[in-house]
Amino acid sequence: MNNERWLLPEGIEELLPPQAGRLEQLRRAVLDLFHGWGYELVTPPLVEYLDSLLTGTGNDLDLPSN
Repeated sequence: MNNERWLLPEGIEELLPPQAGRLEQLRRAVLDLFHGWGYELVTPPLVEYLDSLLTGTGNDLDLPSN
């Protein structure tokens, strides 16, 4: 069995209890604070086409040509 398929991409990690619970407490506190200041919740997409990110300063993300 190939264990490499279970590796997470660089920069991605999982949290297990109690860290996940603590993160959720902090997230809720921040949301409540911002809501009190009049901010509204926005949920951006989890994925985007690379082309949509390559406008303006996003050109740094462009993949090199071979």
